[in-house]
Amino acid sequence: MESPPNASPTAEGTGTDATAAGDVIYTNDPIQPASSVMPDLQCFWEAFPSGSGPTDRTTYMFTYVDAQPTRPSLLAMMEEYWKLMPKYQVTPLSTIPEAMVVASCVAGCPMRLPVSKECKPV
Repeated sequence: MESPPNASPTAEGTGTDATAAGDVIYTNDPIQPASSVMPDLQCFWEAFPSGSGPTDRTTYMFTYVDAQPTRPSLLAMMEEYWKLMPKYQVTPLSTIPEAMVVASCVAGCPMRLPVSKECKPV
């Protein structure tokens, strides 16, 4: 079963060109080393301008992992989000005012193909 945990704060923008465009499944780092907080995982970003203001931007960081207890917690994911955010946004974290933070884990559907339209094994 695969789960994409994600950290998805909405932050007021920096007023730079980075807040005027979006990214869909972007990565700017290799797979994390075994010694990291998120060992053997690669983080992906998704971002888009938000409707709350002309320079506001919603940004998601996510990864795909199985649901083993050895995987990073949502808290660890959020800590990694704040650590990696300045590199992704190309701006110091202190210049990105936080507006709202949401963290979640979305479980995959553990089934084998073929499947019916009701998401049940045939």
